[in-house]
This record gives sequence, structure tokens and C-alpha cells, in this order.
Amino acid sequence: MRVLMQETEDAVSAMVHACTFLGGSQGIEERSGSRHGKPAEIALGGRTIDYTFYDERIAALNVDREALLGSIEVKTLLDFMDLFAATAAREGVTLGIVYLPNKEEVIVPLASPDELSRTVEDIRGHEALVEGGILAPGALLTAGGIPDLQKNADAARDILREHAIELGLFYADPLDALRKHSAAGEQLFYTYDTHMNQAGYLRTAQALLPALIRWLE
Repeated sequence: MRVLMQETEDAVSAMVHACTFLGGSQGIEERSGSRHGKPAEIALGGRTIDYTFYDERIAALNVDREALLGSIEVKTLLDFMDLFAATAAREGVTLGIVYLPNKEEVIVPLASPDELSRTVEDIRGHEALVEGGILAPGALLTAGGIPDLQKNADAARDILREHAIELGLFYADPLDALRKHSAAGEQLFYTYDTHMNQAGYLRTAQALLPALIRWLE
């Protein structure tokens, strides 16, 4: 498998900067400040698990599908996906995308609004600004808006997946599997850390392996 041409290096850097908000990375941290929210006691599978969440990732869930599609961040991401797909096709490279969801995407839809009420305190939800559709902190979130945050948890993943399929690229993600095992009471993320723990990475590998084997056959 040949390496993608040098011309894509700048594109990689630009794309990473443009789509960091999907994973709650530096782009959002610079705008809203990065900190763990208050611990939430979440009932999952007959047990209670303490989880903290990054404020900026909770804030990002305030952005629905329509606003994401209209934002510069997502437009830039999709443009560079087009560039990568075209370059890979030209160079004879098989390109695939594996999307790894963050803790907020997995756990927030499984919790009750009451369990998340302390989590949203003092967080400004991200909104699309008029100037160019840039996503930035807006109004303070409220407990009454938690169902909308939960409903938006799949929006970024779905946009990426649908565009990858439109381009004819291999795509896989373990989100549904991680939610299923979390709902059954497995703790797949560290309490105070954004990363998956050993069990989380094991469940991720188990979910991705069949798809990767089919792709490589």
C-alpha cells in the first residue's frame, strides 16, 4: 500500500485543526476553557458508576445536525475528506475511516436528565455564530435542555459516517457496541479521565475486528 502524496500533509494538519471540536479537543478548549464538570452518579445495568465529563464536550452536544452541517468546522472536515478520497483513488490507496467516540457520546444518552443536571451547571453550550458559521460558546445550558444534548449525541458521528459512505470509503465505529455494554453496567471509561479503560479498549477491538476483517479480505 503506497503512502499518500506529500501534498496531503498540509491538508491533514488543517483537517485536524478544523474537526477537533468533534472530540472536544484544543479548538474548543481555547474558546471555553477545559475542565472536568461535577461528578455524575449514573445508574447503568443495576449499578451506579461515577463519571465526570469535559465541559467543552458537553457544550458541543448543544449543536444539532443542522448547525453542524452549516459550520465552517464540519464543512472543512468534509472538504478534506473529499481531498483524501480523491488522492487515495489517484494513488491506488485503499482509504478507510475508524471513528472512536468519546465518553460523552457514549454515556450521556444513557443517563437520566436528573443524573446529568449537575453536569451542565455553568457550561455555555456551543452555537453557530453568524460570522461564517463558526462554533463558539453561547447561552448557559440548563437542565431542561438535557434531552436535546442527548438527542444530538450521534450528530457528528452520523455526518462523518454518511459522507464516508457517499465517497465509497470503508467506515467503522464501535459507538453502538460501547453503549450496549455500558448500559449493561460495564465501566468502559475512567471516572476522571477522557480515555477508555482496559475494558473499553477490549470492547472497541471486539466491535471493530469483524468489520476490519471483512474490509481486508
